[in-house]
Amino acid sequence: MLLQRRDTYYGESAMTAAGLEHVVQPRLQHYSNTGDVILQLCKNEDRTVAGQVAMLLWVLWNNRNNSLWNDSKEPGRSLGIKAMQLWQEWNSVQQQQQSTTQQQHIQS
Repeated sequence: MLLQRRDTYYGESAMTAAGLEHVVQPRLQHYSNTGDVILQLCKNEDRTVAGQVAMLLWVLWNNRNNSLWNDSKEPGRSLGIKAMQLWQEWNSVQQQQQSTTQQQHIQS
């Protein structure tokens, strides 16, 4: 499982740096595969937490690919911080677009 491969992809330290270990770790202990963990997160957490976990998974996956194809890895702590920065940027743009759309509907 991507999040459990601590030595190769830095999942544990990335989760900690992202502040998501309290959300992910209990599920890793109860479910046997990544799909079940992700499904439970999406079913039981709000959009923000689910989105943050999704961004963390994406960043970890990119780090894995960079390790395999480019022999380049980022430290886990950096990955967690990067995931949360990317999430904040993405979420900010989504909120801005939603606000713009609502204003356009009001003016119509």
